[in-house]
Order: sequence, then C-alpha cells, then structure tokens
Amino acid sequence: MKGSIFGQIFGGHLIIILLLTLSFGLSISHLIESFSFDLLKRHLKNLAYGLRPQVQGLILRGDYGTLNSLARKVGETTGVRITIIDPQGVVLADSEEDPAFMENHGDRPEVIMAMAGRVGSSLRWSATLKEEMLYVAIPMKLTEGVAVLRTSFFLRDVNQFLGAFKKRVTAVAVALGLFSLIYAFFSSKRLSDPIKELVQATSRVAQGDFDARVLPKGRGELGELAERFNEMAAKLKELFQENLQRKEELERIFSSLEDGLLVLDREGKVILFNKKAQEILKGKELSDRSFWEIGDPAFRETISRVRKTEGNLTEELEISGGVFLLSATYLATTGQILVLLHDITHLKRMQELKRDLVANVSHELRTPLTAIKGFLEAFEDEDSREARSHYLEIIKKHVDRLTNIVQDLLVLSELEDKKTKLDLEDVDLKALLQEVLRPFEEKVKKKGLSLKVDFDPGLPPIKADPFRLQQAFFNLIDNAVKYTEQGEIRISTRGKAGHVEIEVADTGIGIPEEHLPRIFERFYVVDKSRSRRLGGTGLGLSIVKHIVLLQGGEIDVESTPGVGTRFRVRLPL
Repeated sequence: MKGSIFGQIFGGHLIIILLLTLSFGLSISHLIESFSFDLLKRHLKNLAYGLRPQVQGLILRGDYGTLNSLARKVGETTGVRITIIDPQGVVLADSEEDPAFMENHGDRPEVIMAMAGRVGSSLRWSATLKEEMLYVAIPMKLTEGVAVLRTSFFLRDVNQFLGAFKKRVTAVAVALGLFSLIYAFFSSKRLSDPIKELVQATSRVAQGDFDARVLPKGRGELGELAERFNEMAAKLKELFQENLQRKEELERIFSSLEDGLLVLDREGKVILFNKKAQEILKGKELSDRSFWEIGDPAFRETISRVRKTEGNLTEELEISGGVFLLSATYLATTGQILVLLHDITHLKRMQELKRDLVANVSHELRTPLTAIKGFLEAFEDEDSREARSHYLEIIKKHVDRLTNIVQDLLVLSELEDKKTKLDLEDVDLKALLQEVLRPFEEKVKKKGLSLKVDFDPGLPPIKADPFRLQQAFFNLIDNAVKYTEQGEIRISTRGKAGHVEIEVADTGIGIPEEHLPRIFERFYVVDKSRSRRLGGTGLGLSIVKHIVLLQGGEIDVESTPGVGTRFRVRLPL
C-alpha cells in the first residue's frame, strides 16, 4: 500500500477519522463532565441558599444543637453533606461528623472565597472523610463577620455515572469510526481503482502498446479522464503509425539511393546512414561512431575542415579505391553535417577511356598517314618503275590498315549504340563456324598449322544474330591464326545446362598474365610492333566482347606465354 494512490487516500481518511473520533469522544466526555458538575454545583448552591435563612437564624440565636440536627436531617434527606462554619473557620455543625472533633476549615479554598463574599466551589479530596468531593460554599453575614454554609457531594456516584457514560460514548465513537473506516476504504478504492487502471494503461502506452484502453466508470471527472485518455491513446497510435510509415518511406528512399548518405551530429558522430555509405566507407557498423574512426584519411580531413569552417564543401575524393564527389552541407540550426557521396568512378574511367581513345585513334591514324605521306613523296622523286611499284604496295598496305581501323570503329560505335537491335533467328552453330573457317583454310595450310574441329552433334539451334556471331568468331579465329606459328588451332562446341560453350584455342605465343584484364579494351595490344606488322587494329577483341554481351552471353580467356590461348564463349540456348 505504501506509495500507492489507494494507500495515500485511505491513509489520509484513516488519520482524519481517528482524529475526529478521538476529538468527538474527548469533547463529548468533557462536555458531559462539565455539564454534570455545573448541574451539581447549581443543585448544591440552590440547596445552600434554601437553608441559609434557617441557619442564619439558629446561629444568631446560638442554638447550635438545633443547627447540628438540621444539618444531619437535611443531609440524610438529600444525600448532601452540610457543614456550617463560623467567621473564624470553626465548624459549628456537620451532617457527617462531630464538629467538636473537626479541624479548623478557615483555610479551605471554597471557605476562603465565601468569607470574601463570593460563592466558592472546589473539587478536591476530603481529609475528613477520605473521599473526593465537590464543595460549594456561600457567605452568611452575621453581626460579628461572615459565616459560611457549605454543601458538598460525594463524587463516587458522579464518577460512576460519568465512567459508564464515557464507555457508551467510546463505544459509539468506535462504531462511528469503524463505519467511517469501512466507508473510507470503499470510497478510496472506488477512487483509486480507476486511477490505478489509468496508470497501468499509461505504462502500456509508454512501452509502445497503443491499443491500451481504460473502461470509463461513472460520469464524473474520472470517467471523463478515462474517455480523454482513450482518445489520446488512439491519436498517439495514429501519429505513431504515420511516423512509422514516414520513417519506413525515408529508409526505403535512403536504401534505394545510389549515392552514399550519412548525417553527423554536433560531436561528429554518425546518427544516420544508408547501406551505400556503409559499403563505400567499408564500415560494418557506422551508427554512433565518430567520423575519425571511419573512411580514408582524405575523407576524415575533409569532414574536419567542414566542422572548422562551418560551411559547405564539394570536392572529389579517392575513397576505398573509387572516386567520389563529396558534398558536405553544414546545418547551422542543429550543428549537424549532411554528407553525400556520389560515385563518379565510372565517369572518371569513361573520361580516361575517352582520352585514351582519342590518343589511340590519333596515334593509329597518324602512323599509317605519316607512312603514306612519306612514301608518296618518295614515289614522286623515284624514276625507277620497280621502286615505284614497291612504294605503291606499301601505300596500299597502309591504306588497307586505315580502312580496317575506320571499319572497326564504325562497327564498335554501332554495337555501343543503345538503339542497336539484333536480328535474332535460329542459328546452326556448326554451319556458321564452318562458314567462318573457310577463308582461313588457305592461311592455315601456308603456315603449316593443324586445324581441328569438335562439334557437339546433338547441339540444337540457338536464337542469335548470325551476322554478329560471324563477326565475333571471325575476329577470334583471325587472332588465333595470326599469333600461332606452329602447332594447332582447335574449335569446339559443347551443350551444357541452359547454354552452349564455344571454345577457340591455339598453341600460339600466348598472353602474359598482367595483360589479360585489359585485352578487351579498345586499341589495347600486347605487342604493338607485332600487331602493326600483322595488320591488327587493337579493336577486334573489344568488338567480340560487345557482340557476346549483346547476345546475352559471356566470354573469358585463359593464356600461358609460349603455350597458347583459350577463349570460351557461352551463349544461352
């Protein structure tokens, strides 16, 4: 009960009821006691005043015998003790004792007051009778002074009456107190139960249970409070659902962003980030981590500058092997920093490729053009028919090279055009490869090479563009023939789960391992002098890869210098 609303309410009622019950009992007892004594005093005083004329006459006549008889007779009749005292305090008559043996009463409080001319009263122990008594004394004027007529009453009967009355008052007070306690208990419970239920419902709402409701009890303030609470809980649920929905929408937006996004608080700790930012900064858990603990040194230094200047900043950074455009915005109102990481690695590589392409095209075109110009000048200065014929052959060779470069560039441009569409049809790979091999049969014989084919007889037709496939396999076989001086060239097909694999292998010079990742790039050649001598443009393998990818296939290469090269093309069935 300690600390509970019921305990506080009932405890307050209990204290008030106890105080009121005690006060009631004491007040009633005191009131009755005062009333009883006042009534008794009035009775004693009236009795004294009624006897005074007779007593005064007897004293003046000196008839003390009759006076004593009168005192005893009145005492026996009324049950009141009668005592008559002269101005010197000597007892002249007494209804209970022999006056001759009684001590002087001049020092008694009620006697002193009566001799002073007032009605005296006293509640005290009687030294003569050894009992507690109530005394009332009145003055009687005599010729020699003021005598005193004192009436007194034994308090044992009064005390018995007051004791019984106090018991009854106590019983009534206890009964009223118990009834009040019972009423206070149920009243407190009726008041505290709805509050307790409201507290429990509030606790449930605080823990996230917005379906908590309170049953209104009655039409008073508590009932209205319960109704307002239910309305509040329903509104909170609605607002929570809206905020949750907005949060989920923001999280979906953040997660779907291609750019890395994170927010730093005033202390530089991450309070919000998306998955892309986590990937870029290589952090398993970014939440609540300082920017000094994440990212590359360049990233940390840039964020530090933004915090110092409290301004906005945009610059390119290399982070985790990629190039990113970092945009940092300082939010002056909150001291937070919004960081956006836009991946421009591909753009940078495209720019590099563009520069390389321009440089390579310029170089590849300039070389034959320079040679053509030189041999044309030599042709003009030469009179020998045989020498002129030789110059013309060289010029023709360089013109053919220029033509091949331009044709390959046009083919590559066409393949990279997003508008390019394939003319798909059923293609018999065996027939297509045999047609592609036909122009190379004579070259293979001249070089003394062995041409082997191994076609899977159960291979079904595939959906493909036959013209583009011919271009791709022509370039692969052409390279195999060019770079193989002895041994064999082997063409094979195999049907596998969901696709067909075409392999073009040779026993030529091979490709060093460090060159393999770049052989499909434009104008990339391993041995430039050999490539020019053999008429290569550096675009063939790039064309092959584009065609294979357009067909929805894959291509990879394995090569060992001095052993040979193996290209595998996988096309969907």
